Amino acid sequence: MADRDIRRIIGFDFGHGETSVSRLTATASQPTVLEITPGRRVITTAVGIAPGGISVIGDEALRRSDVTDLSVAFKKANLKDRAVSRPTGMFIDAVIRQLENNGEPVDEHTLVVFGHPSGWSEDDVAAYEKVLSEIVRPAATLVMPESRAAFLTIVEEAGSDLNQATLGERVVIIDIGSSTTDFTLAIESETSNALDDDGNAALGGALIEEFLLERAIDSQRMLKRRRIRRVLDRYPSERARALIEFRHRKEVFFTGERFEPGETAGLLAAVALMADGPINLTYRITALDLDDSLNSPLPALGGVSWLSRYESDLKDVAARVERPSKVILAGGASRMEPTLSVAKAVFPTAEVVRASQPEHAVSLGLARAGAIHRRALGFRTSVAAMIDDNVIGSVVNDAVPELIGIYTQWYTHEAYELALRMIGQWRSGNIDTLAEVSRKLSDELPVHLAGEQAQTRFYEYLQPWHTRLSTTVDGLIQEVSDQYDIPYKLVKNLIVEAKFEHTMFPDARGAQVLGQGGTVLAFGALGVTVLTGLAIGSMILPGAGTVIGGAVGFVLGIFAGAETEEAFLNRNIQVPSRAKFTDEIVRQRMRESRVAFAKQVRASTDEFLSEGTTAGVANRRKLVSGMVRQIEESLTNAAMAVETLIR
Repeated sequence: MADRDIRRIIGFDFGHGETSVSRLTATASQPTVLEITPGRRVITTAVGIAPGGISVIGDEALRRSDVTDLSVAFKKANLKDRAVSRPTGMFIDAVIRQLENNGEPVDEHTLVVFGHPSGWSEDDVAAYEKVLSEIVRPAATLVMPESRAAFLTIVEEAGSDLNQATLGERVVIIDIGSSTTDFTLAIESETSNALDDDGNAALGGALIEEFLLERAIDSQRMLKRRRIRRVLDRYPSERARALIEFRHRKEVFFTGERFEPGETAGLLAAVALMADGPINLTYRITALDLDDSLNSPLPALGGVSWLSRYESDLKDVAARVERPSKVILAGGASRMEPTLSVAKAVFPTAEVVRASQPEHAVSLGLARAGAIHRRALGFRTSVAAMIDDNVIGSVVNDAVPELIGIYTQWYTHEAYELALRMIGQWRSGNIDTLAEVSRKLSDELPVHLAGEQAQTRFYEYLQPWHTRLSTTVDGLIQEVSDQYDIPYKLVKNLIVEAKFEHTMFPDARGAQVLGQGGTVLAFGALGVTVLTGLAIGSMILPGAGTVIGGAVGFVLGIFAGAETEEAFLNRNIQVPSRAKFTDEIVRQRMRESRVAFAKQVRASTDEFLSEGTTAGVANRRKLVSGMVRQIEESLTNAAMAVETLIR
């Protein structure tokens, strides 16, 4: 969706059986359910053509005798089928026109968010979004799972903060519509139809009104019963009109509305069938009828009752989903009280909740999702601008001198500790000469620096630097998060932490390499992956002779006499004579050479990364760009993840 000045968001729950629409303006904190047709906030998904070529929707399309080309319950994934695509386009276009007539503009400043069943494939969703975008143009379009929209509504109603913990729970979402029940698993911020064949079970509220209609027909005298069946079989539009009447009467029971005067013994359903001359079908629905509709065998379910199939499906889901933390009921049919009690029985350890307005849960959630999408898009745009303006690069570049100092301390420490161990081996007789100590140190130092223990100490040295840098970046990102009203805690938790990896230090003609292959840091509180690695193959660092220089000079002063230093270094001193050179004495004598060694390491590294030379600038750019790239990628991924949570 292209960036634009969005002033209102429409949550359009285009359902197979019923449709609900909500709106959230730029200045409102909560979405509002809209009236679509006069007096109806939920309309039947039905469309037909009235005289003059005017599209008529909802109950009006079902009740008017002059409507032709009537289509009812036509939402399907197969938009290549004209019997699906044509009524879909007609219906949505007519709803949009009706909203505009009601004073709700749907223009270039509007984002219309549609839902889709979790079981639809990516190709289905892409085709659906393409068709919808053409219908609502010039408004922008966004499509997301209906189950995730219902989840957002529950989160909002519960007063929960929108954070990774909330959206990453193991949650089962049960969306009971008019024709299907959609079982969806939401886990670790991903919503997917992970429940195999139960993703779109043929179990919907429409089966209840079908049962009630059949019972009403069966209650009529034989000749009238035959005539009614003949009309309903021959004219699908008449059947649809009859079913909508029984649906409305059924809803009175399940919404807890008061009976109309004189109907304390039941609710009167009355249908006038006009296709073959007026036939009046009347029936008084009682609570017993509703109970039977849920517990009687239904042919559409293979002889199983509605409630038995619902319970069986839930148990199947429970067997495949290990201890969900929450079970959410949405969809108009979830207003039937048994759907809640059965869910609580099947998931005894989960929190089972139902939206306060289940028939509007999806449209309200879609509107909220659109707002989150807009904020996430703004966050992403600002992060991109920050990257383009090299803000992160400047922060990292300013931290390089301290990084060089830390590297110098670590390198010096590791070199001298290894030298002490090798002098200890010489002292015990495992190495014959001090010249061999120097050669062995040169050979083993690169391997030692690449080892796990040395690398772990390197990360420990880096921790304070890394914390200070992450705090600075933290502040930059928090400013952007606050600007778009995205909880910073959410952004921070979404940035993926990286595991430590080893840095390789190959020997390049005596030179050591800082970060060959990349040293990877987990960026503390921020969790940003930082590449501090850079091959410094041309940087010649002090050799092993400098490392052990203090000890060599001390030993030479005692034993060498008139012989040259080279001859002395190659002399095999008797082992008993070596024993007097304890670690404490050697450390003391090497102290001055250690300081000189550290200065040489720092000078070599400073020169290699100098901003005063062409080569230094290039090397520094490699080092900084590596770190910056990882930080920027992590922040960009976090911005995208904010949106992924609601998609």
